[in-house]
Amino acid sequence: MPVIAVDATPLTPYSGAFGGHAIRGIGRYLTSVLTSLAGEQPDWAAAHVLPVRTADVPLAFWRGDTVVTRRVRLRPQDAGWLSGPVLDRIALGRRPVDAWVATDPTAPLAPPRTGFSIVVCYDLIPLLYPNAMATMRRHRRAVYQLYLQRLRHSDLVIAISDSVADDLGRWLHLGRDRIAVVYPGLVAAPPDGTADSSDAPDLLFVGVPAAHKNPGAAVDTLAELVRRGHDVRLRFVGTHPAPARQDLVERAAGAGVGDRVDYLDQADDERLTALYRSSVLLAPSTVEGLGLAPIEALLAGGRAVCGSAPVFRETLGDAVEYADPAEAGAAANAYEKLATTPLDVAHHEAVAARFAPSASAAATMDALGRFIG
Repeated sequence: MPVIAVDATPLTPYSGAFGGHAIRGIGRYLTSVLTSLAGEQPDWAAAHVLPVRTADVPLAFWRGDTVVTRRVRLRPQDAGWLSGPVLDRIALGRRPVDAWVATDPTAPLAPPRTGFSIVVCYDLIPLLYPNAMATMRRHRRAVYQLYLQRLRHSDLVIAISDSVADDLGRWLHLGRDRIAVVYPGLVAAPPDGTADSSDAPDLLFVGVPAAHKNPGAAVDTLAELVRRGHDVRLRFVGTHPAPARQDLVERAAGAGVGDRVDYLDQADDERLTALYRSSVLLAPSTVEGLGLAPIEALLAGGRAVCGSAPVFRETLGDAVEYADPAEAGAAANAYEKLATTPLDVAHHEAVAARFAPSASAAATMDALGRFIG
């Protein structure tokens, strides 16, 4: 029976020495796809999909077999990518594998004798964003170039959005016949009326403070709203490297709103859902592969102001407001409109249908089914 192995090691919790994807977009995407497949198509998943995981990732929701592998205590993009394929092949033993799904862009090599090559592409931001490649450390840039080669020569690329699929065609010259788009499967929380209906809900920014996400624009929007007389706060959720945190602290202090900014680091799903519902999310990105935070905000019954990243129009349509990330006044205007407008249930339902676990599972089966006779 054909078996497709899926690299589930990116779900390994961050230990300070390796990992780190588990709590970020890659981990949330991979978890959602596997969970959707296991929940919606358990028999097919158990028969044809073999997750390869570390002992730290039990995958309790998975009803079929899994393979437990190991990882050396080195960051994948530094040296772990060299040992990973060997350790995975040892873990697989003599088990036949018809295809390998590579899910970690920092670990681009597949184990030997694993058949067809399938690579998940989350984005091409290092190619799209000015100076991103130049600022990479040399050895990490070499690993990324190897990842790009894997994308070019793979039998199939799974893109997480049509925008990513378009970028693959434009930058790597891949035909759409070699690309399958699989959205994450996300469970929508029905609107419960708890969204802040006042004229001054707080602001929220979720994610790493990478340059393309424009975290400073969130601070500028806060300052503009305070200038207009709104009694609001801004909360950052996500792990910040010390230099990035310091930049935000100094920017807020310089704008006179330092005492109105909170840094929450990590928040569990229950806390994050509550924040989505009681805040206006700011997602002023210019480039994104998917943009998970505004999708999650909408599915939680919240509201969002999005930047110019094309994927926002693709996935969210008219369910959010849009503003030029460079104009704090435009973002403030969008905030004021959302703060006084009731939630649109029809928009909520449209986004929920687009990202339903059943839709994600069907797209995954269609993609992987190409390699099952």
